[in-house]
Amino acid sequence: MAIEANVPPEVFLAVKAKRHQRSPQITPARVVIRRSSCSMPAVPVAKLDRAVLAALADKVFTPERLKEMLRELKARLKKAQSGQDD
Repeated sequence: MAIEANVPPEVFLAVKAKRHQRSPQITPARVVIRRSSCSMPAVPVAKLDRAVLAALADKVFTPERLKEMLRELKARLKKAQSGQDD
């Protein structure tokens, strides 16, 4: 089942490259910390939680997807139970 991307592919790839570049295996932590600091303001945890949960509710846990997930779960449970009877 396809899920719409929350982040544009070019942003995802840019962040992936930056994470790799800042990896401790590539660049020691002391260099990464000195080189840059986050310019974004701190976001309160409650506000971030609400934003993440709203995005999940709107994009991932839609009624159609929930029905599909429950169907798949039911099939897996049935298969697991029948496998235990052997």
